[in-house]
Amino acid sequence: MMMSSFRLVAVAALFVVLLVDGAASAPDMFTALVDMQRALTDEQSAAFMMKQYVASERQRLQELERYCLYS
Repeated sequence: MMMSSFRLVAVAALFVVLLVDGAASAPDMFTALVDMQRALTDEQSAAFMMKQYVASERQRLQELERYCLYS
């Protein structure tokens, strides 16, 4: 899945702030970016799983509706 342009800009902005600030050491900056990438990946996984759940519930409700119509 591709990262949305807003998220890409947010990651780039964070990188620039950390780079310009100079207070964060290189390992801290790397860790922060890795943590952000991990959070984005987790968010994408959660969204995918929720879409699958909604699709399965729609199918279940359609089957229940068909059962009620023909009973």
